[in-house]
Amino acid sequence: MMRYKALITQREEIDSYGTLIDKMESNYINYFEELNIDLRVVSNFQKNIVKDIKNENIDLIIFTGGGTVATEYLLTSTNEFIQKNRDKMEKELFEYGIENNIPILGICRGMQHINGLLGGKISKLSQERKIALDHEVTFFDEIIKVNNYHNDGIYLKDLAKELILYQKIRIIT
Repeated sequence: MMRYKALITQREEIDSYGTLIDKMESNYINYFEELNIDLRVVSNFQKNIVKDIKNENIDLIIFTGGGTVATEYLLTSTNEFIQKNRDKMEKELFEYGIENNIPILGICRGMQHINGLLGGKISKLSQERKIALDHEVTFFDEIIKVNNYHNDGIYLKDLAKELILYQKIRIIT
């Protein structure tokens, strides 16, 4: 069975001592390993990430969820912690992926960041959603369960022009 190699990003947070740290959720590791994907976790504080990965055969770049995107992509102000090191590193990986034709998968905040990098914007959604509660979504012909931990989203008018909108996705309430 073929194994794939992916770079995966992680959250940037402040620990109880006031130090900036990386944070990776085990669910990401477990999920992608089940798919035969060997993960290389990228630190938000790694210098010259592009130089370090040039000789690696990367099949996929994964931008994980967690946290708020840079304020330049937000249509409303926020007082939440902005992950500046992560934003910089993900931008470098995004540009590298585009230049080298490497697919980039955005999960939640990761997709919002990709939308922002391509010129789109992020909004606070007008309809409140139940936090941390699984709900069903129809994805093409399959029903999957998803959840959310915030109320940020992308309205169609703010979707970057380079992104493809799949009209068959709908939320089941």
